[in-house]
Order: sequence, then structure tokens, then C-alpha cells
Amino acid sequence: MTITVNEILASCLNKCLGDSGVGKTSFMDRFVEGNHRVAYNATVGIDFKVRRMAINDKTVKLQIWDTAGQEKFNAITTAYYRQARAAIIMYDVTRKNTFQNLRKWFRLVEENGRPDISIALVGNKTDQETDRAISVTQGERLREEHGCIFFESSAKGDSNVYR
Repeated sequence: MTITVNEILASCLNKCLGDSGVGKTSFMDRFVEGNHRVAYNATVGIDFKVRRMAINDKTVKLQIWDTAGQEKFNAITTAYYRQARAAIIMYDVTRKNTFQNLRKWFRLVEENGRPDISIALVGNKTDQETDRAISVTQGERLREEHGCIFFESSAKGDSNVYR
């Protein structure tokens, strides 16, 4: 079954996952509030944002959970997987280690999430093209392996952050 980004975002309860510093909070701020802050503090545990939007002539209330990327918060954050209908798994296109760690994030979703969870793989920070370490082809290969949708974005540059 093919699912679109808007359908994932309209799934009412979403979870944004990935290593610390990949831009999860920035992406969520851009999506929910339409802005980008220059400075961010690391998310401690879990934060969430709410946005109402019209999808197929219906108003949907989205709860988007922004999880801490640090390993020490995994025990807290995995409890939120069970209710999530969709997950956004994010990496930083300029940092190879964040891409290499994606298997861990996919495994956590598979082990702790609903069997019918929809997943979007997002390569963030495309505004830093000269520092790119992960190609689009690598992201597409991982998308094929996990049967999810894939796109790249720049929360800072407001590119592919669907509003």
C-alpha cells in the first residue's frame, strides 16, 4: 500500500525519531508553527506539538511527539510507540553516523510500535549540500528495504516540510 507524507502526518498521533541533532525539533517547529529558530536545546525525554489541518475535507488534530535522540531516554520514549499511528524516522544528510544508526530506530519501531504503523524516512538538512555525506540513492535503498516512504528536507530552508 502506498501512503503519502500528508497521510502520515494526518494520522493523528505521530512520533518523530532519530539521533540527537538531526533536526527533529526544527522540522516539527517548521511543520506546526511555520518558523525556524536559530538555536535549540536538546529535547529532554519527550515534547509534543499539536496542529489542526484539513485533510480530505475533514479537520484533523495532529499530536506530534518529538522524542529525545539520546540513548538514555529510550526507556521513556518507547512507551509512546504503542499508540503512534505513524513514525517519522529522521537522519542528518551531513552526518554518516546518523544514517548508520537508522537500523536501530527502525528496529525500535518494529519491536514497540503498532503492526500497522506507517513510516516516513526523512533525510534532513539538505540546505548544507556542500557537507553532504549521505546520497539520495542511499536513502532510497533504505526506503525499499523497509517499505516506507522517503524524502529529504530542510527545516531551516523550509524545503519539503509539508504544511
